[in-house]
Amino acid sequence: MATLQKLSTSFNQSLLDIPVVTVLEEANRLRRKNDFKKSLLLLNDALVFHPKNPTIWRDIGSTFLAQRKPRLALPYFKKAHELNPDNLSFATSYANRLRKEGDCDGAEKILMPFVPKCINDPEQTRFVFELLGQTYFNGEKMVLAANCFGHALSLGSTHSEVKKYSRRLEHAGIIATPEGWDAFVDRLVEVLGRTAQKALTPPLPNP
Repeated sequence: MATLQKLSTSFNQSLLDIPVVTVLEEANRLRRKNDFKKSLLLLNDALVFHPKNPTIWRDIGSTFLAQRKPRLALPYFKKAHELNPDNLSFATSYANRLRKEGDCDGAEKILMPFVPKCINDPEQTRFVFELLGQTYFNGEKMVLAANCFGHALSLGSTHSEVKKYSRRLEHAGIIATPEGWDAFVDRLVEVLGRTAQKALTPPLPNP
């Protein structure tokens, strides 16, 4: 299990007088220049003063990822999600990292609550189903993957990976079907438990 990397800190008191967004912008600028050491130092100083700011945690994870240190990034993405579990951006960073580490079940649990949360927002719903489709594909749950990709495409997805994976599934004879959609809804209820029935009002349409 990945653990938080101990980072150096200069305990720069002047950061107290600088808006967090300015600090984040400077840290991101440094990261884009591949000056990872200074970027991490600045972010960790900011974290000392703002330990409950999820964006700082996420950006530390992103900096480790830019250094090709994904296992160091994971716990920072997790912490950002824990601090703001209703934020789809933080959830996406965490779920994608879990998926790429092979924990597709963990990624599914992070993403599933956003199905009902985004039900009235077609753009976010499409994005969530793109992510779920990739998660199920990597987890070799191909019927669920086909139906999630099918739903994303029905909402106008132009994501190249979605189209690529959908074609591969179709060539293998696995396509979105009403029965497959019912299987996804059953899985949604299984993951979300008793809250799912309320969450599915209005019910998810069959793509």
